[in-house]
Amino acid sequence: MMGKTIATVAAVALAGTMAFAAGPGQGRGDRHGRGERGDRMARMAEELQLSDAQIDAIKQMRQAERETRRAHREQAQALAKQWVELKDKGDTKGAEKIQKELAAMKDEAQIRRLAGAGKFESVLTAEQKQKLEQLRAERPRHRGGRGDDAPPSE
Repeated sequence: MMGKTIATVAAVALAGTMAFAAGPGQGRGDRHGRGERGDRMARMAEELQLSDAQIDAIKQMRQAERETRRAHREQAQALAKQWVELKDKGDTKGAEKIQKELAAMKDEAQIRRLAGAGKFESVLTAEQKQKLEQLRAERPRHRGGRGDDAPPSE
């Protein structure tokens, strides 16, 4: 038993040392980090030749959506906490009601995401929309390992 414990501690220490030695920029964090979003927006603005007014309008849309998502997330977290409390108390009817509210909120979020794409495209010219469709067609379709034919995750 003591040998397994020592081996486990050694393995964890070795893994931590190797991760530290790799340093920043080695691995997924460099490609998939939050910093890439700003680069993506700049790339899109350049590729679509967006005007300053269009860029400002898109930034305002994104900021408004970010604030809506933040409020929505806080509300969902509060409901989830209530759900746990009701479930622990054995109040299944109350927990079911909260569960339905959470499901409705998830549906609303999906609808907002779809509507957001339409709002974004509303500031584009016909030529820019055509270029955007071309860029989307060229973009890799693999997202999150669900496969091409998989339905949206729930």
